[in-house]
Formats: sequence, structure tokens, C-alpha cells
Amino acid sequence: MVKQIMIIDDDRDELEIFLEALEGVPAPYACTYAQSPEEAMIMLGDLQPDYIFIDFNMPRTNGLECLKAIKKLEQLRDTPLIIYSNSINDATRRDAYSAGAASCIVKPPTIEILTSMLKNILD
Repeated sequence: MVKQIMIIDDDRDELEIFLEALEGVPAPYACTYAQSPEEAMIMLGDLQPDYIFIDFNMPRTNGLECLKAIKKLEQLRDTPLIIYSNSINDATRRDAYSAGAASCIVKPPTIEILTSMLKNILD
């Protein structure tokens, strides 16, 4: 069975990097991409991904506010939400876990490291 992943990130290049890293994960996955939290909320009316990766640093609505909004959706209450960003400080990590994040990861410098991280998260 193909697992569904949603990526919410204002930088489309991050999607390409994520997809390349995902190729190294042995299980079959399909990705959906939203360029903003607002777009994601519309899409989530029809989708029920198995995992949602949310960039923390986005214009208008940050990743933490997006996470909180998704957690309010009954059908996604148990979906793992992962904050995924270039930098995550202790306060951000604490706030994300408090709001219901399953994990917080810093975008790594190489695709190989990201592949390893994804294997750990998605297993």
C-alpha cells in the first residue's frame, strides 16, 4: 500500500530535494505539495495523508500555526505532523511538541542524510 505524504513549504526547491531523498526509502510513497498553509488547509478537505511535513519559516502563517490548525481537523488528529525547517531552536521545538508535533527535524546538508532521517521517521 502506498503511503501518502504532504509537504507544506513555500520553497518548491525543497520539494525536489525531499522527493530525491524519498527515492532512497524502500517503501512506496506518494507526495502531495502545498506552497502555503492556506493552500494545505484547502487540500486537506479532500486528502488524508499518512504523514505531513511542515516548514516552520513561511510567510503569513508559520509552521507552528499551520500545525495547530491541522490538529483541529478531526480526520487528521492522529496523523504524524513533522516540523521541518532550516533551523529549529529549543523554544520552537518545545512549542511544536506542545502543539502536537510528532517530530521536529532540521533540514540536513545532504540528500543522503535526509534519506536516512526519512527512513527513521517513516518506518
